[in-house]
Amino acid sequence: MHYKVPEEILEKTTKCAHDHSCVKSGQLRDKPLCKMDGSYGENLLSFTPDLNKQCPYRVHFGYGYICACPTHGAIEHEKLR
Repeated sequence: MHYKVPEEILEKTTKCAHDHSCVKSGQLRDKPLCKMDGSYGENLLSFTPDLNKQCPYRVHFGYGYICACPTHGAIEHEKLR
């Protein structure tokens, strides 16, 4: 699956260690993206993380985690359309 993520959003995703592989495959190389539980605004997503994955966009918040990755946020919003 190939997602349409605007270039300006990809440019904001400066900490990606996976060369934006999620845009082309919907995965981080050979692993699925974290499953989202909810959305809070344009690119803040709550999720239950795979704690074995290291991600610079994973932020501990209250009793859960937030994904602050602009590209992942754009992909999840595209899925909802």
